[in-house]
Amino acid sequence: MQWTGVRLSEIFSRSRPFPEAHALQFVSAEQPYIDYLTMDQALLKDVMLAYAMDGKPLSREHGAPLRLVIPDMYGYKGVKWLNRINLVPQAGAGYWENLGYDRDAWVGRSNGYGA
Repeated sequence: MQWTGVRLSEIFSRSRPFPEAHALQFVSAEQPYIDYLTMDQALLKDVMLAYAMDGKPLSREHGAPLRLVIPDMYGYKGVKWLNRINLVPQAGAGYWENLGYDRDAWVGRSNGYGA
């Protein structure tokens, strides 16, 4: 899959969040789905807000109109149907973390892998 969108690092290179903002809360239009990234995670080079996949606008199934894409993390961190982003003091537990998944969802190093 090839994603098209805006990198979060680009957004934050043009803005100055309040110093107490150390994390981002991503809120889906599909309630109660939310998730969090630390500011360091959000600023990784490939993290983006995607609006197209493989040269075509996102379909509803893939999270249209906007979804979070984090290539280095498992898909449950990629919030679909993104409705809002809130800057918050710290990362909380998202939907899947409240069900027992790891907060840091690094591919190959989380959820029992690479231990």
